[in-house]
Amino acid sequence: AAAAAAAAAALSVRLSSVAVTSAPALSAARTLGTRADGPHFLVVVDALGVQEDRTAPVEVPAKGGSAPVALAKAYALERGTPMRKAVAEALKSEDETDSEIHFVLYACSKDGSKTTELGAARLSLEQLLDGGADLATTKLPVLDSNRQTIGHVVASVAALAPLREIEAEIEAGGAAGGGVAVARPMAAQQSATRERAREEAGVAARRQLTVGVGTVRLLGRAARQRHEWVRVEVEVMGVQTLLSRDVPLNGSSEVHLNWTDTLPLPVGSRARDALLDALDGAPPTASALTVSLFAASGTPQTQARLLASATLFLADFGRETSPDLAGATISLFPPTGGEPVASVDFSLGAGAAVAAAAEAVRRFGSANAAKVGEMREADGAAAGSAGRGHGTGGDG
Repeated sequence: AAAAAAAAAALSVRLSSVAVTSAPALSAARTLGTRADGPHFLVVVDALGVQEDRTAPVEVPAKGGSAPVALAKAYALERGTPMRKAVAEALKSEDETDSEIHFVLYACSKDGSKTTELGAARLSLEQLLDGGADLATTKLPVLDSNRQTIGHVVASVAALAPLREIEAEIEAGGAAGGGVAVARPMAAQQSATRERAREEAGVAARRQLTVGVGTVRLLGRAARQRHEWVRVEVEVMGVQTLLSRDVPLNGSSEVHLNWTDTLPLPVGSRARDALLDALDGAPPTASALTVSLFAASGTPQTQARLLASATLFLADFGRETSPDLAGATISLFPPTGGEPVASVDFSLGAGAAVAAAAEAVRRFGSANAAKVGEMREADGAAAGSAGRGHGTGGDG
């Protein structure tokens, strides 16, 4: 029981692997070792500036890739501890970055005695609190000083219960960190602001679909062919396509696209209606989301051709076991089939939207009934809001 209580009052961080995909980062590692050594790296976990812990040096493949690491830390958050005080101060701050845990990537010699900082992955404890869930094992992108993705770390973070406790004490005006108490009015205002932000974020998540592409890699014969630029397109259920910008390869077989886009799913929209239909007994293909890579060796506007693609199904998301994708590497296959000729680091925020649509189908009994029922609810809410506004004006 005592061990369980201690675990509940701790910030638990686990690192399971690190990946490096940037050629300059790999080169930096080679300069720190002997000619016989492969590229070595280590990760330092900076927990709010209170404590730093580092992994042992690990070797990644010479051309880039991942390697397992083993680091598990539980930072005590009992009252009076330095970490609890730091967390409390971070949650009071208006700057969300004050609550970030940094996973700092270093190139290093084989024994770790020589190091060069390359970049960092970041996780905001305030975002974790606002999201209402601990971070399951997830890829976090490592960005360099130019905000280019140079790799990733696979990490998990558990701290929701003590974070909620600390926030509640701040709101009540208590000494959350064991130090000076916070003035109640300001603390309550900050807490209310965060609560409104959570509610708004939750509503937005149920009414939109977000996609992101980090690194694009050409593989096999595609890497040997002459391509000057690439573009990614994401077709959503055949009703709308999201397009990235055209990105030059500059002689490389890899490019950091770092593109995100959002498809709104308001009530009555084609995309929302298509999602409702797809979740009402339709075949899986009705919820298809196709990620396509286009490439060309000439002018992008006139010589684009489909190089490879992959299809995901939105109906697979929205469950607790598969809510979203965060930087997952997916293989893209050529139109003629065969081995993959490209891969992309792909993120998809769709779980909340799919779950909300599935709940609407269940609540109204069918997709068609949900479309009508949700429109009536939206019209009623709008009318009620207008009425309240009119009444307020009349009182003035």
